[in-house]
Amino acid sequence: MAFRFTLAAVLRVRDSLARREEARLQAANQDCMQARAALDTCRAEHLAFRRQNAEALRAGGTGAELEFVTACQRNFARREEALEQRRAELEAVRKEREAAYLRARRDLMAIETLRDEQRAAYEAEQARRAQAAQDELFAMRARHGRSA
Repeated sequence: MAFRFTLAAVLRVRDSLARREEARLQAANQDCMQARAALDTCRAEHLAFRRQNAEALRAGGTGAELEFVTACQRNFARREEALEQRRAELEAVRKEREAAYLRARRDLMAIETLRDEQRAAYEAEQARRAQAAQDELFAMRARHGRSA
């Protein structure tokens, strides 16, 4: 008789949950990376804008140009702030999903460990029974050989 794990259905469910949580974590990681990239791009654009306009204003700009540059600076700052807030929100979601994944993996590993222990006990019992059958056969042959 082959080994049959009584909690095989639970194991399948736990495995499915762990894989689902892993996929959700990967998606959250991707979202965080995209948010960081967008923030980095915005900061780089802002820096380039400041450098470009600092040179232009040093060369002698009008009040209207100065007002335009100031308005653009405020827009960049608001955009950076919004991107940073979004990045922080996504990072919080990523941490939650990481915790959920780790819980799901822990639960799966507990069931896998139980299965492995039950399999080892089953195999030990099978080996004990096989040895007992061999011992009985040997004893029968020994008794038969003495009486013949």
